Amino acid sequence: MSVAYGRAFGRAPKFSRLYHDDALHVDPIVEKALTRIPEDVRNARNHRIIRATQLSLMQRILPKEEWTTFEDDQKNRYLWKAIHDVVKEIDEENHWDKKY
Repeated sequence: MSVAYGRAFGRAPKFSRLYHDDALHVDPIVEKALTRIPEDVRNARNHRIIRATQLSLMQRILPKEEWTTFEDDQKNRYLWKAIHDVVKEIDEENHWDKKY
């Protein structure tokens, strides 16, 4: 996502969600990565998803001062390392499966 596009459209800042809070597109790699992050980070993610869903159902948005800023979203990519590690492990397993 380009910086200009991200600033203009973001990832649902009106619901205070972060980039990795997309609950509709959880694949096996993300599921495995979620098991590797600390429980408090996982709980905060679940809270943001529930809060965003509730606001959406009520057809409301957060007050402007509670919106997620583009900068906060960029520095809170809490699943990047876990996803990278899972993909690396899968690649290594595939490599060893082919080799032996």
